[in-house]
Amino acid sequence: MKLLLDIGNSRIKVATLTERGLSVHDPITVTKPDDHQRLYAAVAPLASRLTICLASSVADRAFNRAIELSLAPLNVQWATSLASAAGIVNGYPDPSQLGVDRWVSMLGLTRHFGDAHPPIVLASFGTATTVDTLSPDNRFEGGLILPGITMMHQALASGTANLPPTPGAVEDFPTNTVNAISSGVVAAQIGAVTRQVTLAAQRFEQMPVLCIAGGARAAIMHALTSALPDVATRELPHVVLDGLCMLATVND
Repeated sequence: MKLLLDIGNSRIKVATLTERGLSVHDPITVTKPDDHQRLYAAVAPLASRLTICLASSVADRAFNRAIELSLAPLNVQWATSLASAAGIVNGYPDPSQLGVDRWVSMLGLTRHFGDAHPPIVLASFGTATTVDTLSPDNRFEGGLILPGITMMHQALASGTANLPPTPGAVEDFPTNTVNAISSGVVAAQIGAVTRQVTLAAQRFEQMPVLCIAGGARAAIMHALTSALPDVATRELPHVVLDGLCMLATVND
């Protein structure tokens, strides 16, 4: 049994991989440096059956080291962004500069789509929002990084004197400040996704599939799909774990 970890800015997603397939476990919320101890408690009942841990992390080195120590003697292999892996080519001139979570997410797409597929735009809504494109021949084309939904709200609240941080309703023509902020934030997110969908359709002369991931996706899912009614959408809540699954399979 292999332990797979998607270590984000606010959560650790946990899965196990056996010959019977991938099993996703409850995520662990990360709010303080010693929250890695909760990971140890969560995987302790599985410890005797675990053979290796494969992890993708956007956390700092100190937190990653704490993960290693808490899981010892289990060996932790850290995913890194490469020029190619699992049939995916990295379009960055310096592949190591691509965030590992974005890279592993591209690998995860192939678990669901295989080798023959239309262009894919993956919009992931987390602490940050990323909007990345995979070509029909499995080349990572690049993408966008922008502040996430919560971060946009916080930036307005902290950077101005009279704008409240309270979330409001998303409306076409808001008539109060709270709703105007929330509607503006969502519009900005949708605008970034729409831009990349349009550019992908132009580049590859076919409409892409839009995949949606990330812990904040519920806040935008309805508005996003309503704004793009002619685009096929698919929700992939565990796309990084899917990518780790692909790496584990290739390594075997």
